[in-house]
Amino acid sequence: MGYIYELMDDAKEKIAFNLHKNPRHYQPIWNKIDARWTPQLHHPLHEAGKIMSPASWWERFGEQTPELTKFAIRVLSLTCSASGCERNWSTFQSIHKKKKNRLEHKRLNALVYVKYNSLLRERNIKRNAKKLDPILVEEIDSDDEWIAEVDAPILPSDLS
Repeated sequence: MGYIYELMDDAKEKIAFNLHKNPRHYQPIWNKIDARWTPQLHHPLHEAGKIMSPASWWERFGEQTPELTKFAIRVLSLTCSASGCERNWSTFQSIHKKKKNRLEHKRLNALVYVKYNSLLRERNIKRNAKKLDPILVEEIDSDDEWIAEVDAPILPSDLS
């Protein structure tokens, strides 16, 4: 959440700078931004989330509840089950296990090749999607001509 607050403050400062730090010009824009964002960012649920955080509760009261501590250790010590993974057989294995399968060998290999490459492609797309920052304020070109004051031209428009 701190990232969003910082971006909003930076945006408001850039608006003020582009309007020559004149409060008469930028204050109406700031008021509209605040009217839109304040109800969304300062919601009571955000405060409740800070207070009701399991980690902060455990820091304060965890040592006082030895029975809960033992139970938490037992639950968190359980091993994960691989039964969900066992249901997801690879394409190659599932095709080979069917006894009545009459696919030709070349077609079988082509199916496995296509399936494997599609999985590689999906994995690559997911990896690249994680690297991107959805809000790159520093790389956004400043298109603020429409918001900045424009001075009257010095030369007359008719030069003939």
